Amino acid sequence: MRGIIFRVISGLLVAGVFRIVSEILPNIKVWFIADFITVAFTISGFLAGFFAMQQLVSFANKFLSEFTQHVTKQVVNSVKAQMEKAGLERKKKAKENFKKKETMIFNPVVVDTSALIDGRVKDIAESGFLTATLLVPKFVLSELQHIADSSDALRRGKGRRGLDILNELKKMKKKGVDVKIIDDTGEGAKEVDGKLIEIAKNHKAKVLTVDFNLNKVASASNIGVLNVNELSNAIKSVMVPGDKISLKVVSVGKESTQGVGYLEDGTMIVVENGSSFVGKTVEVEVSRFLQTVAGRMIFAQVK
Repeated sequence: MRGIIFRVISGLLVAGVFRIVSEILPNIKVWFIADFITVAFTISGFLAGFFAMQQLVSFANKFLSEFTQHVTKQVVNSVKAQMEKAGLERKKKAKENFKKKETMIFNPVVVDTSALIDGRVKDIAESGFLTATLLVPKFVLSELQHIADSSDALRRGKGRRGLDILNELKKMKKKGVDVKIIDDTGEGAKEVDGKLIEIAKNHKAKVLTVDFNLNKVASASNIGVLNVNELSNAIKSVMVPGDKISLKVVSVGKESTQGVGYLEDGTMIVVENGSSFVGKTVEVEVSRFLQTVAGRMIFAQVK
């Protein structure tokens, strides 16, 4: 473009020079000079255009390079921002899922007052054999508080023990135990046992207890029961008639002729004709045993 412009300008200059030379040197072949000047200006125009084109190409290459770098940088930053955003979204979602999982109820078990006062549930939980969400109705918590405020020292001690056990259970999430205080009142039932049964039905849960009557009612209602006494009996040493052991007779039994002793696991042994051996350690032989919901009772004879 610049070459064309230069050519036009040179043409005008040639025409001007031609006129001047014709007036000053009329005898010289002006046409020869004009052609010479025209050719010179034309070559100069092409050379100027060539160099201008080189400058234009250089400028275009530089512009294209800078534009490409800019676009590449923008694309990289955009992709990086999108990846960071996606990473944050994943972390947020994972955190929400974790919180949701924490609030989920797994293997629900309704806890009654007797199980908390008994206290053995804490040992079971610590051993890792109880992995569940323990549902404690507010009226059970109120009952424990009421017992803990009793004027009777024995009842007051039981109530406080129950509250202490509950607080210990709340600290056992790493053992798989999650305690939740619930508002469910077992609407429709009047008695406490009936309310616990209704709550268990509402939450499709089992009942944790040491109460004999609640055990029977729950079983009759097709509600699963975790009876601490039954578990205790199940893990006690099995003794059969003919087994011999050394036993300390610690008290007189129900009958005046009977003596009573205990194994290390708490199993009671009734020693026939053993009342005279109270305070002494004697060798006895197991004669028979009775299995009840309340526990296992073993009868023995002094050898």
